[in-house]
Amino acid sequence: MKHLNRFFPTLIASLILLSSACASSQSTPAQTNAASADMVPNSTRTVTATSISAACPKINPEIQFKLPIGPGEFEESILNYLNEGGDPTKLQLTTTPPAVPAFYSLAADIDGDSLSEVVLSTHNLFEDPATIRIYHCQQNDYHLAKSFTPQSMSVGIIELVTKVFSSEPSFVIFRGRHNSGWGQDFFAVGWRESEWQIIHLATGTTPSEMALFDQDLDGIKEVFLETKTSATPGGGISRVVIDTYSWNGKEFISIGEAMPPGNDRVHYFEDAERAWKDRNPLLAVAYYEIAARDINLSSYWTTYEFERGQTELAAPYQQAFAYFRIVATWYYLDRPEIASQSIQEMSETFPDGKPGNEFVSAAQELAKWYATDSVFSSACAKAVDLLDTQYPDIVRNHLGDWGIANPMYFSTSDICKLE
Repeated sequence: MKHLNRFFPTLIASLILLSSACASSQSTPAQTNAASADMVPNSTRTVTATSISAACPKINPEIQFKLPIGPGEFEESILNYLNEGGDPTKLQLTTTPPAVPAFYSLAADIDGDSLSEVVLSTHNLFEDPATIRIYHCQQNDYHLAKSFTPQSMSVGIIELVTKVFSSEPSFVIFRGRHNSGWGQDFFAVGWRESEWQIIHLATGTTPSEMALFDQDLDGIKEVFLETKTSATPGGGISRVVIDTYSWNGKEFISIGEAMPPGNDRVHYFEDAERAWKDRNPLLAVAYYEIAARDINLSSYWTTYEFERGQTELAAPYQQAFAYFRIVATWYYLDRPEIASQSIQEMSETFPDGKPGNEFVSAAQELAKWYATDSVFSSACAKAVDLLDTQYPDIVRNHLGDWGIANPMYFSTSDICKLE
């Protein structure tokens, strides 16, 4: 489910119930100060546990949590609430919350000792820097087991609790929004290899959505991130991209990306360009055919068209350009008989005097010179010369200026670049 606007949501209640009577006696894992290299752990607040009786304070439903006046008293108030018998699953404000929520929390067993830890994250406007804390209980007493302060994180929103490594306990997954800009990171926080760890999963833009799935059945889930190709003013029209990250033994690294079909003509130009990079010319033709013929696609305008109130020219020029690329590809593949069919079709679609007919003239020039020596490069160069001589501003004004997230065409000769 897509979360398009999740700026400063209301306080998240705890997700998993904590047992009110935890009387089992067992060993608690030793906790260390280690954290991933790109994180800043608060090592002064790490508590080392020993092998002692594990139990949690008995829950008193009358205990309610009250947010202290200053952030300096925040940690003490959390521990007082938990150790006086406050319900960890109801760790939330009882008074009217401030405009910006102070924290998010949940209770879940994330170290495999059958007792629930309390995991809590704060907002950087409440506490600087924003911090993720893990509270562990033993001998009927909660203590701070570990805290992390991921760099540039303005708030850590709890997403879910899930297994990441099949041989390790579950992790808490956080969405960490950046202090500035539209970026956000996803983190996994939990107990791994006998220590509390925070692991960076992926980075995307807003909006984005993340899923974990063991794609290669090796017992470690891959990270799939659905995000946008751009969220900047100069990015132009963005589109959905699915990035895949895999564990390499030390960290999650990008191993590939995929794009579902877009809804704008420039998206199909991008798909065609990618097909050429993969050396699949017929796939490129298929994308150009969609861009040329699908009247339901939108057509993102260039800066020139927008500033001069000519956005209605975006569609015909982009469609005509798509036809030209189809023609050029078939000549490149030495199939002039198929190319001639496309020239006929585009001539009927963009007759003399109509926007886009300039590319018809270029296609006809390409056909004429290819019939002379059957050399694509020289024939296409003649088509470029015709445009530069008779319509020198066509490419510059109506193609390629669609933002950095999309294909870029800077000169007339770019229309002949097929590799």
